[in-house]
Amino acid sequence: MIKGGPNVFVDAKIVGRHETPKRTVVAYIVKDGEEIANGTDVDADETDDAELHAVAFAIHELKHKVPEFTIICDHESAVSVINSANQKAARKRPILLEILAEMRANPGIKVQALESNHAHKYLNQWLAEHPSP
Repeated sequence: MIKGGPNVFVDAKIVGRHETPKRTVVAYIVKDGEEIANGTDVDADETDDAELHAVAFAIHELKHKVPEFTIICDHESAVSVINSANQKAARKRPILLEILAEMRANPGIKVQALESNHAHKYLNQWLAEHPSP
């Protein structure tokens, strides 16, 4: 576990990328002895936005349950844009503005890049259990 609370792994997947409508799902999984996990559908058409939605979903779900945590994301560009806190980029992406505001309000929340992502397996499982309507 990284100092400052548990690790929260996030992931996103665009299902049916070349179909209309496509489905974008995100999930998180907390690894700290007591496993907490959840997934949901989001409105995002691009991979970068989908990963940002995964981060925002985890923050929204966990900020009142876990005082400090580190979000681990395997999407390097999403982590980079969050950690740079670039307001110019954020004005073009409302979801990024939301993430940056949450991180300012909750300084115990961090975001870090990682190549191996535990949420990927959970997201596939969640997707199998929650088929498209």
